Amino acid sequence: MTSAQQNNIRLAISNEIDLLGSAARVAEKCQLNPSYISQMRSGRVSEMVKDEHWMKVAIALGVSLDGWKMVETANTRKLRQVFNDAKSNAMFMSVSNPAGSGKTAACRDFREANAGRAVFYYAVEHAAMGKSDFLHRLCKALGIDTDSTGYLSANGLADKVIDFFVKRLDSQPLLIIDEADKLNDKAICFFISLYNQVESKMGCVILGTDNLERKITTGVKWQKNGFDEIHSRFGRKFIHLYGTTLNEVRAICNANGLTDPTKQISIFNEMEPESVMLANQSVKVIRDLRPLRRKIEREILMQTASKPAGKEVETA
Repeated sequence: MTSAQQNNIRLAISNEIDLLGSAARVAEKCQLNPSYISQMRSGRVSEMVKDEHWMKVAIALGVSLDGWKMVETANTRKLRQVFNDAKSNAMFMSVSNPAGSGKTAACRDFREANAGRAVFYYAVEHAAMGKSDFLHRLCKALGIDTDSTGYLSANGLADKVIDFFVKRLDSQPLLIIDEADKLNDKAICFFISLYNQVESKMGCVILGTDNLERKITTGVKWQKNGFDEIHSRFGRKFIHLYGTTLNEVRAICNANGLTDPTKQISIFNEMEPESVMLANQSVKVIRDLRPLRRKIEREILMQTASKPAGKEVETA
């Protein structure tokens, strides 16, 4: 763990304390003893604080340590507008788009850029997550202590989450739930209760793959309990993203060290781009950024490996 990475984590800890209200809440979120957080903040770190503890905090607070550079794209601009609209106008909004379109990176980037502005983020961790599990993990992400209060039902956990936001309504909070398509039916219906308590006072954005739209619209069609209310609370609309253009792929390549224009075009074409309408023009885009990143990183490694080694200095 480099000193620069540790400094980034310290900054994230400071921002999280401003967001959640105390270092103890941050420790609860990171599932660490508060003494570790205190040492990290102060810079006077004992041998007890190891790289694994720094990494645990980085993961919990969404600090990127790999050096991959994001660039501005039509997708990130659209998502930033969605987040700003939801926060400024206290709206509930939903984004449904295939995996790999950069939703998660944009969520984390927006949260980081709005440190101290009551933007809260949680990514659902596994498929078919039930209501109790979801709310327990959301409480952890918000720094809400659920362990010292004894057993709490799903409704008890929901009350704690709602109370957390009700106490912060003056700051116009925004809750961003990523990978929401992984929630089961009862977990998704939690947002009805949240909306009913904070209507027109806070924003909420749920994001997921195209399964999110399919899950909710199918629930409405088959008259599943609560699904018409969910559809209504989120405006009966799903926001879709555009994809990544050739110029944007070039910008991503340049930002991460692949500057050969021929290689950039070749990588774009390898991704089998499809045509979409963007600003009233037919434009070719790629949908999934994850294989793009792997291709760029592989190409950079190949270029590095093919460079001739420097001459060794002869010694007497």
